[in-house]
Amino acid sequence: MAQARDFVVNNPAARVMIVTSEVLSPLLDQDDFNTAVLFADAATASIVTSTGVDAAPLFTFARPTIAGAPESGELLSVPRTGEGYIKMNGREVFADAVRAMTQTLISACSAEGITMDDIDLMVPHQANQRIIDAIARRSGRPAHSVIRTLGNTSSSTIPIALLDALPGRKAGERLGLVAFGGGITYAAAVATVASPR
Repeated sequence: MAQARDFVVNNPAARVMIVTSEVLSPLLDQDDFNTAVLFADAATASIVTSTGVDAAPLFTFARPTIAGAPESGELLSVPRTGEGYIKMNGREVFADAVRAMTQTLISACSAEGITMDDIDLMVPHQANQRIIDAIARRSGRPAHSVIRTLGNTSSSTIPIALLDALPGRKAGERLGLVAFGGGITYAAAVATVASPR
């Protein structure tokens, strides 16, 4: 999103397609409860334009806040196909994800001159329901979840959750988009509903 936004800012007539795709099922050890029940396969495509190109966007968004904390793979590792299975230290990933996602969204709000109280709905990375519930409790803001029916589709989770969350939202409502992933990386952006459909 950050790269797409920067490109459109510098090329106002541009249309940028963001494509996400995850095929994690071949990398899952079906006997490992820490991973087998969490990850799912999915793909999404989203178009980013300027308001000059699309006069009726679903939402607008501020430049994302992006951060990371390099990690050796002890918390989460995703091997190449045929070289093993996804491994995850669930307890430590949970603690790190909750802390990082909450702080990154606070930083994204601060960059826009608002606080978490100004967020109407969080649309977080759908890692697992416990993480979603924990960041909602910490922030005091409601969080949208589709993980019960779709699982953790990694890079596709926020586009899928947004598609589910936008109907019924009112123009002007602020959404807090926040993600956490392998690497370890995290990012957040404040989005404003423009014309929900």
